[in-house]
Amino acid sequence: MLLDTDEQTLTDLGIFGKGDAGGIYDVYNHTHTRGGEAVLAQLFRNPLADREAINRRSEMIAYFARLKVLFPFDATVLDMTEKYLAQADDRQKQASSQGALSEKEIHSGVVAVIALLQHLRTFIEREELRAMEVYAPEREGMAGLLAGAALQPALQEKTKGRLSYTAVTAYDVLFRFRERQKIEQLLAFVYQLDVYLSVARVAMERKFVFPHRGEHGGEVHLFAIGQHGLVCGAHGFSRGGPVHGVFRDGRHVHDH
Repeated sequence: MLLDTDEQTLTDLGIFGKGDAGGIYDVYNHTHTRGGEAVLAQLFRNPLADREAINRRSEMIAYFARLKVLFPFDATVLDMTEKYLAQADDRQKQASSQGALSEKEIHSGVVAVIALLQHLRTFIEREELRAMEVYAPEREGMAGLLAGAALQPALQEKTKGRLSYTAVTAYDVLFRFRERQKIEQLLAFVYQLDVYLSVARVAMERKFVFPHRGEHGGEVHLFAIGQHGLVCGAHGFSRGGPVHGVFRDGRHVHDH
């Protein structure tokens, strides 16, 4: 379950800042992708209300923070993949229309998607990911998409040399048209991971703890951390003051 947060609440909480003044969003935004930036903004606009979902997210980010997991993908590859997939079917464009991909751009886009698929496979096979039970649904989701027969040639492709024109043409049809939805779903997993690792980095650098939301009623307390921090799903205080945590997920803010 998600909560809808109105613009006035976002302004009052200083989520996105005003003018040159950064907000809480900027504190947590160390993402590597445009998609990750958009997902992070959406999480602030529609915070979680479900206790189990809150605890799961907190546990997941805590795990990434403990292991100091770094974003495992090349941002340049992701940028090329996004640009490549954003183009409509060139066969439906008029020859004089703007925005159609050149042969070089198609080749670069195909190579980028192949690299992304191969990097994803390597990432989900990492031992620490296999041991991360809380991340199992995401890992299994990516594994299921990569297991499709149509993507196996790309996963086995050797890209050290330049791909042939025939191979590029075949992959272009596969990636942008036949299996486009699967690749976009994989990108969605990457953007989500980008956000979790970004928040984990902030939590680690600022020595946040990861509160666990209990069953003491529907209200979730949010405590200020210094100038910009927020607690998610926590009740109570530490000996030194408010509990330090990450990610807002409730309706009310209480000043203590």
